[in-house]
Amino acid sequence: MNEARLRFGIRPHGWIADPTPFADIVEWVARAETLGFDSVHVGDRLLSRAPPVYESTMYEVTACLATFAANTTTMQLSPLVYNLPYRHPVLTAKVFASLDVASRGRIVLAVGGGWNAHEFEVLGVPRVRRGRYLEESLEVIRRLWTENHVDHDGGCFSFRDVSVEPKPVQRPHPPIWFGSIGPEVHEFNPLVERVLDRIARLGDGWVPLTYSTHAKAMTDPGLLGRAWRRIEAGMHAGGRDPRRFEIIYSHWCYVTTGEAGERERCEEAVRRWFDGSLDEARRTYLVGTPEEIVDRIAESAAELPRIDRFIFTPFNYDPEQTDRLAEAVLPHLRDRFGPHV
Repeated sequence: MNEARLRFGIRPHGWIADPTPFADIVEWVARAETLGFDSVHVGDRLLSRAPPVYESTMYEVTACLATFAANTTTMQLSPLVYNLPYRHPVLTAKVFASLDVASRGRIVLAVGGGWNAHEFEVLGVPRVRRGRYLEESLEVIRRLWTENHVDHDGGCFSFRDVSVEPKPVQRPHPPIWFGSIGPEVHEFNPLVERVLDRIARLGDGWVPLTYSTHAKAMTDPGLLGRAWRRIEAGMHAGGRDPRRFEIIYSHWCYVTTGEAGERERCEEAVRRWFDGSLDEARRTYLVGTPEEIVDRIAESAAELPRIDRFIFTPFNYDPEQTDRLAEAVLPHLRDRFGPHV
């Protein structure tokens, strides 16, 4: 990273099955900024259902980012993550350049390759080529953010004399993060290695998937460490400095105080989005007192050399949860994961 400072992000879960009005979510985000959160992140779900993983959908991601940009002043804004193969790269370059200008240079483009077969089918994008679409799209986007009169002739896209204005505020362009890995990965095969090598070549940050709702498990710490070492080696091989690369830890959470009678509220909040017992939720997510949550993070991230940013997705929009994160969890993380102060 360029700045030796631990950063904290927050992510509204964004499911429209939640009865919370969108205007209240906007206020929730603005309040999080006043509590000291450095960034806000928005999920990207296209269709209304994708069983067995989710039974609802989310607000459109760029509309959310634009609204949050208009109601905050300092927070960075990013999708987490943007399914890049679903969109034409010229459109993506235009939209995110405009968002960067509108937010005065606060946009991060966090990307993924997508996974849902139905979404690929609906959009007419071949799922088996999503890695190629992703790489070529990023090549196009970077050029359109930094050049004019771009000609491109690739395996997925071809065009002549294209310019995108306005250019992003950030120079040379907004940071690009990648999501990848997850509890379902048990060994490194050629596909996994290609994904990690792509991050090393093209990424400015990495957001590993630290949990699996379907498998009811967290990602193995050894897997995270091995994945990072692969990324780091690839960066060295390409002449890139891993110290200027952001490692991001993202997780769902519910912060408790240990008080009597609180278990029922916790169970109610978790049950809305998780089909399992509270004990299973504790094994899958960060559920517990501030001390328990920080200990669990330290355990699960033990083989990473550092964490530059934490991103939390509270199970509900209760201001009490945001306050507990800001007032109890974040200080413990600063103490545990220094010297980023």
